Amino acid sequence: MCGLSLAATLTVTPLALHAPARAEIYPPLAGPIGPRHDAEADWKRTIFLLDGGIGFPIEPTDFQRYWKPDGAFGWGLSVAILPALDFVARGETYQMKLDDAHFRQDFGVLPEPGDHVAWVSPLLLLLRMHPGREGCRPFVDAGVGIMDVSRPALFYYDAGGQPHTIQGSEIFALDPCYSVGVGCECTWYRRTLGGVWEARVVNTPGRTEPAHTIATLRAGIQITIPKWLGGR
Repeated sequence: MCGLSLAATLTVTPLALHAPARAEIYPPLAGPIGPRHDAEADWKRTIFLLDGGIGFPIEPTDFQRYWKPDGAFGWGLSVAILPALDFVARGETYQMKLDDAHFRQDFGVLPEPGDHVAWVSPLLLLLRMHPGREGCRPFVDAGVGIMDVSRPALFYYDAGGQPHTIQGSEIFALDPCYSVGVGCECTWYRRTLGGVWEARVVNTPGRTEPAHTIATLRAGIQITIPKWLGGR
């Protein structure tokens, strides 16, 4: 009996040693099991901005007094740098018409006929800070740029027939400017479409011309640019 047991042991042991392991039959799957979570895809996006609103002349005094608040149009591009920080490049255009009522109130007459529309067009580079979460979130931004101010001179005659002039401004983007803004942005539909509301002040300190300041209230849309169109 002992001989038979020994023979059986010697026969089974080599077979067990050469039996393939389970890992050799079923190799481990590549990568983690379950859905893939790409943290970068949640915030690394390039967004196209398109908005409109109303612009208000603030400074100098004659600019604020004799030109009306009027329509504003803007566009821009936002690139995420960090989950809570974006770089924004944007342009804005404001068209402001002469306030005939204020002019007549102050001088008793209207200015000589002409093109009395003032145009203000800043180009801005901004850093925008916001919470790192998705959905609706507030933001604050600040930055610098250059601003073109084209405000026509006004000519008029007083009751005695004497000519007078209110000087205009032609900066033609020669002056630097700075801007601060606050607002709220919301993202919908798989983070591809959203809306934005903001209030902004833009000031050019007047290195070559009197300082000009404008304020604006705006609302618009933002569209995430897909990677196949050059987005991130």
